[in-house]
Amino acid sequence: MSLRFTLLLSLALSCGALFAQSGGRMDTPFDKEHIPDGAALKAAQVALKKGEGFFREGGNFFSDALEQFAIARAVNPHNADLNLKMGLCHLNGRHHHEALPYFQAAYALDNSLPRIHFLMGMGHQLNADWDKAMAEYALHRAVISRVPDTEALYNSADQRITECKNGKSLQAKPVSAQVSNLGASINSPQADYGVLVTADAARMWFTSRRAPGAGGRLNKTTNEYFEDIYQCDRTTAGWSAPQALPPPVNASRRAEPLEPIETCTVWMPSMSSRIASTSS
Repeated sequence: MSLRFTLLLSLALSCGALFAQSGGRMDTPFDKEHIPDGAALKAAQVALKKGEGFFREGGNFFSDALEQFAIARAVNPHNADLNLKMGLCHLNGRHHHEALPYFQAAYALDNSLPRIHFLMGMGHQLNADWDKAMAEYALHRAVISRVPDTEALYNSADQRITECKNGKSLQAKPVSAQVSNLGASINSPQADYGVLVTADAARMWFTSRRAPGAGGRLNKTTNEYFEDIYQCDRTTAGWSAPQALPPPVNASRRAEPLEPIETCTVWMPSMSSRIASTSS
């Protein structure tokens, strides 16, 4: 089962080298003036170009982008835009918690990067560093207090702060629990996530990319099936076999992943977007 961020990708292509001075380090561009070793510079520039291509593709290509960006970073670790994009690759990849040090490095090199406090807040939140996450979200909230961000995600600082408060409270009172695999009928080889259970634990819904999801349609970027929403009921023998919900919830197009609606007793699909950072 994989936990995924399904967030709208707005590429951070406009955050180029800006020569911002912060903390004794300079945002260093990839050019002859700053990298006198011609062979190393050429190798870094080639890797950057390849990485940018993978980054624009998104999906499964974020890991390929990271590989190329790492080659460039070995030559020049002091480029804010490069560190920012490596953080975004991690945030949209399988190791979300590894994004934080790249966002911090980007901020140290250029503290004027747009949305950087929100992104660092997410990084701290994913590492259960609740107080630092809330502080970063508060800084971001102050920046957009007069003019809201054009992307809905970046207007969710208050929601994120609430999540951090809940996480801090739960972590302060740990309970003994055991995580058990529910078996092959529930856990498929594909991505299964967004689990929602009724208050009496009698019925469960979840989002899955199992075959033949969304009418058998494949996402050409990730080579995965589009999502469908499944339901199963608890019986005396355990959970029943998952059944895809009928139209209009599931149709030939992808279903939206399940998310809770706090003001209602029914859990419904809601829209989501892919993480990115652009200049405002």
